[in-house]
Amino acid sequence: MRAVEALRIKKERLVQTKKLNKYVPVLAGKFFKTAFIAGQKPELLEGMCLDLGVPGNTFWQYLEWATSPVESPGCYHNSIEAFLWCCQYLERKNQNLFL
Repeated sequence: MRAVEALRIKKERLVQTKKLNKYVPVLAGKFFKTAFIAGQKPELLEGMCLDLGVPGNTFWQYLEWATSPVESPGCYHNSIEAFLWCCQYLERKNQNLFL
């Protein structure tokens, strides 16, 4: 049920922004899947909420943040920010992971 609700929220956000380029639908799904799965892990969720400035610390508040459009210049879509945070987290655990 959580995945279905998350995908519904994601779709609504994408429709609201109307700022999709030809690459976003393909890439956003991959990034969102990673962000969605990571958000279900309490130890990752807490770190992401603190480091990324997510308003709140519950899974649903995180999900709302991850699917909302970004207004800040120089920032990526929030789910991409969460994906990059996950990559950094994994790299801190294993420095040779991406080599």
